Amino acid sequence: MATRRLQETWADHGVRYVDAQGAGLAGLIRVLLDRGILSLWTDRVYEFRPGWGLQPESDLYPRYVAPAGMTAIAKALATRLDVRLGCRVVKLIPGETWHLVWEGMAAEVGLEARAVVIAVPAPQAHGLLLPLIGLISTEILERLGSIGFAPCLSVMAGYPQERQAVLEQQNPTWRAITFPEDAELGWLGWDSSKRLSPGQPVLVVQSSTALAERHLETEDLEGVGRVLLGCAGDRLQLNWLNQPAWMQVHRWRYAFATQPLQQPCFSAESSPPLICCGDWCPGGLLGAALSSGMAAAHQISHELECLAIPDLDLEQMLEKLIL
Repeated sequence: MATRRLQETWADHGVRYVDAQGAGLAGLIRVLLDRGILSLWTDRVYEFRPGWGLQPESDLYPRYVAPAGMTAIAKALATRLDVRLGCRVVKLIPGETWHLVWEGMAAEVGLEARAVVIAVPAPQAHGLLLPLIGLISTEILERLGSIGFAPCLSVMAGYPQERQAVLEQQNPTWRAITFPEDAELGWLGWDSSKRLSPGQPVLVVQSSTALAERHLETEDLEGVGRVLLGCAGDRLQLNWLNQPAWMQVHRWRYAFATQPLQQPCFSAESSPPLICCGDWCPGGLLGAALSSGMAAAHQISHELECLAIPDLDLEQMLEKLIL
């Protein structure tokens, strides 16, 4: 989940919305709706196909968003945690416990932990664990290094207030569009429609994998972003889309797992315990990440041999965690 604050508003440039199409997500949605963190956004996503224009997807079901930005979900789940921001772990030193060294910090300073859960994309986890060869087997490191990801470029663009009426008069009135056959575009979301009191219209355009692979290392990302906005304008006959009042482009290097591990989580089989988890373990999106995190919690409990996970279903657990 990623939300960026900009120009007195914010935009979701990672996870687009939450739906109940994965294990445990229905319970999460119910709790977050009850807490006022989520609200219904739309029950229909449109597809754009050449020669057909905009057509509704066949699947009709509710999509939920956080009006305060999708990171509000993560903040709610982390309510009772000691969260350290701006602390990038660059080294793990094993001993009776793990010693975590942060970027810019002397090795003798840091944080001690009886167990470590790494919930980052597999290539980043692999970089952290590679110096531990010997403690962690070559086979395990090779498996971790084999996980494949597709990149994406996300463009966040704001427009003058008068464009709001143009968007509201679209027929059909869409909130989100996918481009399943497009060489440049993957997704377009009317992001400001997620907000309780939207100001200027804000759109988020996400590229196709093919375009992101071509331009992942391009220095002039703003130029690529304008190309994407121009493509979206051409498809939707909204030629002003490539003339935003402001824009930012995010390089999403590890957007979607294309070669997942096909298991709930990943133990380094080390002492002290170290577990990796994420959507790239079972394969999938938000539901996969949630189930992988639960699997990691159970695995850590098993390896420490002294903690018991409460015998609650996920929704009951979330009720207790989220204030």
